[in-house]
Amino acid sequence: MTTRRRVPNVMRSKSKVSMYNIKNDKMADIKKHYGWSERQLEANVRGVIGDQNSKEVISEVYNEAYKRKD
Repeated sequence: MTTRRRVPNVMRSKSKVSMYNIKNDKMADIKKHYGWSERQLEANVRGVIGDQNSKEVISEVYNEAYKRKD
């Protein structure tokens, strides 16, 4: 008898945004792709940046990400 291996279900796992997405994509496109609200987007961006960073670093990343309008 063979043993069954546990394989994680990719469809059930939560989507994660990466620093690459933050730096290169518009925030509106990220929100639309993942189906997130503004609050969820900010929480996920803060999770990628890290809660240990200072407020200046976090606001700098936000300003860089949100200034992209094209």
